[in-house]
Amino acid sequence: MSKVVVVLEGGLVDAVYSDDPGVEVAILDQDVFDDIYPKLDLDNFFQPQLDPTLSVLQQWQDRKARHQATARPDDEV
Repeated sequence: MSKVVVVLEGGLVDAVYSDDPGVEVAILDQDVFDDIYPKLDLDNFFQPQLDPTLSVLQQWQDRKARHQATARPDDEV
């Protein structure tokens, strides 16, 4: 079984997807060293949502392309 570790620093994870059912993921909060109330429960491995075609990635790429096609050069990214 493959394992993936995602380390966050000031961010949130909304969802995790994989095209491989044999993957386990752990989310680690980098702020655990600085926070008064650290999220110590984020170190458990779990299986991500199975998306064999990674359609969520294609949706993101489509949205990004539409945004880049309509963004003006002086717009902030």
